[in-house]
Amino acid sequence: MVVLFTGNQIPADGIFISSGSDFDVDESAMTGEPEQKHKGKSDPFLLSGTFVTKGTGKLMVTQVGERSEWGKLLANLEHSDEATPLQTKLGRIV
Repeated sequence: MVVLFTGNQIPADGIFISSGSDFDVDESAMTGEPEQKHKGKSDPFLLSGTFVTKGTGKLMVTQVGERSEWGKLLANLEHSDEATPLQTKLGRIV
């Protein structure tokens, strides 16, 4: 269990348990969507690397490190041997 406050970065993937007030999260680092998301019974999943923008609450950790969604994303970026389209174009210029 992790207690989260406004301004905290969420350290691991997990399920939102309880809140003393409204609980909103900025998931733009993971989803690219600029809107804050309200978390509660209808949407209880929290992702590591995102930020609490409003409220306090508890997180029941389910995944950490390389097994979290953030960890999987970083692992895919680090192990990709394929050049991106931009890297290919830059290689032709040089």
